[in-house]
Amino acid sequence: MTRVATAAPETALRPIAQVAVEARVGSQTGLFDYAVPEALMGVIEVGHRVRVPFGKRTVTGFVYALDQGPTVLTLRPIEALLEQVLAGEGQALVLIPEIALTAQTVGRFAARFPGRLAVLAGRRNLDGLRVVVSAGGTREAVDPVRYVGNFSSGKMGRALAEVAAARGAEVTLVTTLPSHAEGIAEVPVGTASEMLQALTRACADADVLVMAAAVADYAPQDVAASKLRRTERPMELRLRPNIDILKSLGPRRGLFRVGFAAETEDLRAQAQVKLKAKQLDMIVANQVGVDGQGLASDFNAVTVVTPAGVVAEVPRLPKWEVAGRIWDAIDASRNRGA
Repeated sequence: MTRVATAAPETALRPIAQVAVEARVGSQTGLFDYAVPEALMGVIEVGHRVRVPFGKRTVTGFVYALDQGPTVLTLRPIEALLEQVLAGEGQALVLIPEIALTAQTVGRFAARFPGRLAVLAGRRNLDGLRVVVSAGGTREAVDPVRYVGNFSSGKMGRALAEVAAARGAEVTLVTTLPSHAEGIAEVPVGTASEMLQALTRACADADVLVMAAAVADYAPQDVAASKLRRTERPMELRLRPNIDILKSLGPRRGLFRVGFAAETEDLRAQAQVKLKAKQLDMIVANQVGVDGQGLASDFNAVTVVTPAGVVAEVPRLPKWEVAGRIWDAIDASRNRGA
């Protein structure tokens, strides 16, 4: 998901996205217009999920229409909007983009209004797949108040989980940053050891594992039982190599394993080394240290590599769009190997 910037008051027309939100927003009704940032022009489409600012918070919504204009309209939660249209007079068939709502919400409305609701079919190339995704950075305790970690925001992993669910997969998300997303089974973890245990259980009957989490390479050798006190002397922190989760899970017949490689140099070469060392089916490599993409950003650019070579070069795009391209590559690779 990506945030769409609020339109600034001005008279000139500009590209806008009319967004209906899924959250409860009090008595507000209708749609809000949001300016489409230049980087997203031609990328955002009707039916896409977005995160938009609303009051003092952000809410999830879907793009109801694309237009041009300077005005700010009012807002109606998407379920209230459907309720009004479906319960109104006339026999108009309501068309809802499949990715705009969760399957549970669409099913509830379809049962209440039989024959009145149709779903615009989107890409459902993951129907029936059991998918496990990991997300976020692990935290290895130094003492009760400090830890060794990294800058991972978990956004890429969450985008992969959400896109997979929208395409029909049964998704388990093992994450250090849970958000209780509807339609996704979340398993909260903290350390690399906890993540390995959770993934081992989740992968027992899975078809695809996407290891998007940033697992700390090292952990403190000894964890202090009480808070380490500040002194004026240098402190030495001894670290031990952490477990390699993908190696620990190992190749398994029927499980398509995808790793991630965040690199600062020699992107393809490093990706090939990790692909071979961990005996992966695919690895997704991205350059870190580039402004406006990667860790903590809403955007990413990746190179997708398999044992056959590079299968996709994805330019800088919103992470939910990158996630879609990655799933396309996974689907194509699995079909070739079937």
